[in-house]
Amino acid sequence: MNKDLIPKKEAEEVKYNFNPVKWKLYARQMPRNPFMKEYILKKYNSVCQWCNKKINKVQIHHIDYAHQCVNETYITIPSPTEKRPNRVHKVPNCEKCYKENILAFNECIKKIVPVHSICNMLIENEREIMNH
Repeated sequence: MNKDLIPKKEAEEVKYNFNPVKWKLYARQMPRNPFMKEYILKKYNSVCQWCNKKINKVQIHHIDYAHQCVNETYITIPSPTEKRPNRVHKVPNCEKCYKENILAFNECIKKIVPVHSICNMLIENEREIMNH
């Protein structure tokens, strides 16, 4: 358990300091980007930063929400459900940012880590305990 993974300020506390569209791209849509998932997994050798165990299915965890996307280009990724088999999500084009604006990309990468889904929930529970 790494207490440094618990965000100092929650998303709701910082989101109004940024452009709402660009902030939402970073905080809500970027974690769905397959390039980012692969990149962050490689960076951390497929190890969950909370429990230090191997990750197969990664979840991107924000250790800091004080950031926004500078890249306003998108890609669509399939996200089918039983009721909506053609559903897609619009996510920022992180690979383009990596290739064309490495400084901005690195700022983003400094604020995220790979975790298991269950560990992400444990981090949230730990944050709630600390704040009460």
